Amino acid sequence: MFGYLKEKDVIWVLTKYEFKLRYRGTVLGVGWSLLAPFLLAIVLYVVFRNVFKFVENFALYVLVGVFVFRFFSLATSMGCYSIISKSHLVTKTNLHREILPLVTTLTHFLSSFVEFLILIPIIIVLSGKIG
Repeated sequence: MFGYLKEKDVIWVLTKYEFKLRYRGTVLGVGWSLLAPFLLAIVLYVVFRNVFKFVENFALYVLVGVFVFRFFSLATSMGCYSIISKSHLVTKTNLHREILPLVTTLTHFLSSFVEFLILIPIIIVLSGKIG
C-alpha cells in the first residue's frame, strides 16, 4: 500500500535538491527564505494592527493564518503540478508517481518551517505569549 515510503532515501535526496533549486536563482539564496517572511510579517502587522483594534492581537492571528494558508496553497498547487513538470522522472525511471507530490509538499514544509521560525520571535515580542 505505502511501498513508496520504502524509498525514503530517494524522497530525501529529491527534497534537498528541490529546496536548493528553489533558491538557486536568487541573490540572497536561502537567506531570502528568512527575509521574505519577516518583511511580510512586518507589513501585515503594520496594516492590520490599525484596522481591527477591537480584537486583541488581530494582526498576529492574520500573520499565523497567512503563513499556514501559504503553506497549504503552495504545497497543493505545486504538488498537483509536480508530476507534469517532472514527467521525465516518471517515464524514464521506476519511480512511484506519489513520490513527486510528497517531495514538493516536504519542500514547502521546510520553507514554511523556516517561516514559522521567523514568526515565533515576532509573536513573543509583540504579544508576550504563545497560545
